[in-house]
Amino acid sequence: HYNESIAYSEPGSEARALAYGNRSAVCLKFGLYEECLENIRLARASKYPVRLAYKLKKREQHVKRCIVKDAGVFPDKVKHTPGKYRPRDSGHPALQLSYEAHANVPQLVKCVELRQNKEYGRHLVTTQNLKAGDVFLIEMPYANLLCDTERYKRCAFCQNEDTFTLIPCEGCTVAMYCSKECMDKAHKQYHRYECGVLRDCWRIVGLLLKGMVGLRTVATAFASFDQDLEGWNDHLNTLDETNVNAFRMDWNNATVSDIYDTVQLLATNQKRRDKLNTALSMSERFQDDAWDVGNLFDQLWEESLKQRIIEPTKDQQDKEKIAEIIKREIDEFLRTFPFHDRLKLQPDTKDNANAVAARNRGNELFATEGECLKSLQHYNESIACSEPGSETRALAYGNRSAVCLRLDMYEECLETIRLARASNYPARLADKLNKREQHVKRRIEEMYAEPCDGKPIEFGKHRPRYMVHPELKLSYEAHANVPQLVKCVELRQNSEVGRHLVTTQKLKVGDVLLIEKPYASMLNDQERYKRCDFCKNEDRFTLIPCEGCTVTMYCSKECMDKAHKQYHRYECGVLRDCWRMIGSLPGGIMGLRTVATAFASFEQDLEGWIDHLNTLDEAKVNAFTVDWNEITDSDMYDTVHVLATNQKRRSCKDLAMLIFFASIVHRLLLERTELGTLCESNPARSKLLFDLLLRHVQTSPINKKQVSHMKCCEIDQEDEYEFNNFGYDSDDEDIFEERTHAIAVYPLFSMANHSCIPNVAPIHLLDGRCAFVVSRPIAAGEQLFDVYGFGTTEFDSSLRLLCLEQCYYFKCRCAVCESCSYVSVRNMNQEEEKFLRAMSNSVQMRNHLPKLIEHMNEVGRCYPKHQYTAAEVML
Repeated sequence: HYNESIAYSEPGSEARALAYGNRSAVCLKFGLYEECLENIRLARASKYPVRLAYKLKKREQHVKRCIVKDAGVFPDKVKHTPGKYRPRDSGHPALQLSYEAHANVPQLVKCVELRQNKEYGRHLVTTQNLKAGDVFLIEMPYANLLCDTERYKRCAFCQNEDTFTLIPCEGCTVAMYCSKECMDKAHKQYHRYECGVLRDCWRIVGLLLKGMVGLRTVATAFASFDQDLEGWNDHLNTLDETNVNAFRMDWNNATVSDIYDTVQLLATNQKRRDKLNTALSMSERFQDDAWDVGNLFDQLWEESLKQRIIEPTKDQQDKEKIAEIIKREIDEFLRTFPFHDRLKLQPDTKDNANAVAARNRGNELFATEGECLKSLQHYNESIACSEPGSETRALAYGNRSAVCLRLDMYEECLETIRLARASNYPARLADKLNKREQHVKRRIEEMYAEPCDGKPIEFGKHRPRYMVHPELKLSYEAHANVPQLVKCVELRQNSEVGRHLVTTQKLKVGDVLLIEKPYASMLNDQERYKRCDFCKNEDRFTLIPCEGCTVTMYCSKECMDKAHKQYHRYECGVLRDCWRMIGSLPGGIMGLRTVATAFASFEQDLEGWIDHLNTLDEAKVNAFTVDWNEITDSDMYDTVHVLATNQKRRSCKDLAMLIFFASIVHRLLLERTELGTLCESNPARSKLLFDLLLRHVQTSPINKKQVSHMKCCEIDQEDEYEFNNFGYDSDDEDIFEERTHAIAVYPLFSMANHSCIPNVAPIHLLDGRCAFVVSRPIAAGEQLFDVYGFGTTEFDSSLRLLCLEQCYYFKCRCAVCESCSYVSVRNMNQEEEKFLRAMSNSVQMRNHLPKLIEHMNEVGRCYPKHQYTAAEVML
């Protein structure tokens, strides 16, 4: 809530300063001293009110004393720099592909190929045996999007959970970043094309939540091509999508256009949309049924749109022509329809009243035992929503510094105190801030009484997150041109399963096949005000807001600048509304980010980009044959551009709903973001913007991947069995579960087909990349399978099949679905149960990981096609 306050507050306002101040208090409470100091700095920088300055000063002094004291007790403690992007490092060896990578697709193992046939469409196949644990693809998403529940908790760019140090996007109240670096990257890569509409999109999205991913994808794409939109438009108009193959593309030399093409042709399932009733949701934070664009469309469809659209399209067989007719009719309809009023769409401006409300929510939690950490999100929200330099912002910073102090995060406390003061902290409270600062400094002095190797935090710069383990690497030789992919993984295509990944050699469990960077990514809305919107680091103690919106916050000025440069300047003005209205179009927000990213990449040559897209032969775009060593923006975007849309499979109503949503977002982008200037008096650019929005609103839901982290959770005794797939008692006190904090688009791994019992699994690295690891042995020539979200024990076969068909437009024919059974875990024999019990009871389970993988790779071990093994679940 403090992060929300930061995001809502006006830059330099007291409201923001107070939110930073409050967040610094949370940092202190949790012993996050660096974050506390950073929040104190941010509070001061946001003109923390003089009347409260003494509190911030005391907190700062206390934190500094604590830092000094800790330095004596923990001389080897590694300190970080709030305000600077910090890559997440797990401490394990860097994940690598398990086999030789493709020469042209270095993020993919050579043995994995994309194939296609009538039965399965495009799918991934391995040409060699793969073992559980094999990593075959490590792919960066083309675009990603934080879940709404992660808003104000994670960086909107890198998705790291930097709740204590998030800084807001100043163009909206949605995005927050762990650093200025992430903010700038987000702005450059996508956010500038989505910022003005993001909040309303979230508000109206309803069940169209994936539409948010589509928005992010479009924003990412536009950010990539905004220098040559006309060239991009021409490229897309002539793109033969059947020839776009991310697995044949040379990723070492892929251009932005090449990469986008792989996203452009991602399945949209447009022909099957009439069966779509429900979709997975990322969050409910900004969404409101009253502003759900899907609900509004359903109402309008029955009232007038159905009659306007069905008649002129009923005899038309060409889906492209149908889309053109629908677009024409919806454009004519929207010219007079008051959609701004019906969806309550308003420019995302800083509002001190909202910031104060968020700060008050943070204060209530701060005063509640055990809820200190939760208050940070509200303080950050207050910072994001408050006006720059206002007392409201300064107070939010001040409160955040109190959190930092309570958590012993002294550097963060001082930084938040600094931010509070910079935000005109009221003089009447200056003594509080001063006393807090003095207290923190004394604590820091005590910590540093003895020499230590720790480096002081550099606030304002992105702090990379590093693991204490060795860096993950590919398990086999990488592709010469696709260094992120093992050579043995190939993209193949046939009429039965379409494009798919295949391995050309046997793969073992634990093999790392691909380590891929996303094209675009976006924080979950629930992580807003907790993580940096750019790097996704969880720096909630020192987040600073985007001054253009109330949505995004960054861990540093570095992240903020990168976000602005890479995408955020094209999304800032629309992010909040997009989150609000997205409803059942979760891909819409990711599509916006993708388009913003793309436009940011190509803004210097938009005409060239339009020409490129108009002449692009999508069938020839192959992310696996692109030379990633020398890839251009155009090459890279092409791999995203050609990701499946499934537009030809969608019903007329479903396609009309997507066009309706894309048209509204298109108008918002032109009204509120830099895209208006770029596209003004240039119909070709405006058309490109809409076409890409529509494309990525369709590709994002189908091709986006959830970016997850493990989180300790409390469960009731009666629910414990649900978390224990092995059926025996565990001595572990902590239960961890996977939580989604962002979504991302990975052009390479998007080529993997679905199975309810997959043979590969993603491992989300702290630096934003995703490693794809073999989870059960795969034979040479076999296809690589991912699971699309419904292959769990929670779904019976009929519901699972229905959801897959409605969301992804294919009928699953895996062994589980063919047997019409639940996805289950095979019963263990006594020997296996004894072995896994010993594993699960180990506090240092990661030390036993090699033993588990060795166990899973034993010759003769059985992996039933219709069941998980307990070892797979544990892995």
